[in-house]
Amino acid sequence: MNKKAAIEMEKVVAAALVLLVLVVLIITFSRLYGKETKTTESQIDKLSSDCDGDGTPDLVDKCPYDEDNEIKDNKCVVTQKPADCP
Repeated sequence: MNKKAAIEMEKVVAAALVLLVLVVLIITFSRLYGKETKTTESQIDKLSSDCDGDGTPDLVDKCPYDEDNEIKDNKCVVTQKPADCP
């Protein structure tokens, strides 16, 4: 193998190693930070959820599980969280 071919081969090997390192880093960071992203998304969903469908987000809804917002003795009549609510 001549000198020019050896230099080209070294470039190819170096590029392959750099690519391998990048792939390993991407996989590592996606595993580490992917979990945090899912957690953040679920927290945002909880903030904007509207379990009773009355148009008022649960965060500010006085009775988040009752679309009629029925209050009796200063308490919500429906207090049980539906199974499909986050």
